[in-house]
Amino acid sequence: MKLSSALLLLTSAVLGVRPSSAQGEPQYFEVGTPLTLEPDVSTVKKPVNSIRWKYGTSLVVDWDQSGHTYYGSFRGRTTLDPDTLRLDIDRLTLADGGQFSLETNLGTVGTDEVKVIKSPPKPRIKTQPLVCDVTCALKCTADLQDLGPVTYEWKKDEGEWTKGDELKGMNESKTSEKFSCRLKTHVRTSEASEPFLNPLKPPKPPGPPLAPGVIAAIVITVLLFAVVAAIIAVVFMLTQRHAPSRAQSEHCERQERVEASAPPPDDGMDLQGRRGLNEAMNTFVDFMYSYMY
Repeated sequence: MKLSSALLLLTSAVLGVRPSSAQGEPQYFEVGTPLTLEPDVSTVKKPVNSIRWKYGTSLVVDWDQSGHTYYGSFRGRTTLDPDTLRLDIDRLTLADGGQFSLETNLGTVGTDEVKVIKSPPKPRIKTQPLVCDVTCALKCTADLQDLGPVTYEWKKDEGEWTKGDELKGMNESKTSEKFSCRLKTHVRTSEASEPFLNPLKPPKPPGPPLAPGVIAAIVITVLLFAVVAAIIAVVFMLTQRHAPSRAQSEHCERQERVEASAPPPDDGMDLQGRRGLNEAMNTFVDFMYSYMY
């Protein structure tokens, strides 16, 4: 292993290439985001007649004077720029995490350690133990799978965010009223948790009771409104009950017009005859009205 490392350093010095800086610290990317790996071209000896990017021991892309060849799951979402040696990969998946290395016809240029992680979820706060008495701890919980290393931040009431641990101990009741927490990965900070009320802080005492005079004024006001509403309802119902309908009004008007247009009764016609004529006319008018309407 030591001999291989020495040979790599010697080759880099002779050819003017550098090991990738990512050999020390990995680069973190989220699932679904693009990845760009671009070495320092100024350190690469010319001419470059062939380029090969590898993922572990598998090939990602080959390039020579005849063109590009892409391999495996990288086909269709990978692009290599032969002039800059830049490699672009779209839509990263968790399976894309690993070591990428670049080789040319002049040797190895460098390697990059890539970590693909999920987006941090919104955490929740729980008490530990579940029932708090004199002392208690708040725990910032979330599904940490495939997140990589995470750190925690806490906030008291409306204050500033400060770094902390997964557990936040409390041993007194005269502290903040509520707490919030959030997660921080190497890529981004999560959404803050819902505020969690301090389980050791006693609830606020209820406000002073209403004065008897205020209660009496409220009751009297409600009763007055009820009486006024009842009077309005009764007046409305009486008005609707005694108001003739439109059809009845039209029928009366037509009957009055018929009686007004009828010829004056003959002096020789007896009372019984005039009464029979009026009944016949009324019957005819009712029949026509029922037929038309």
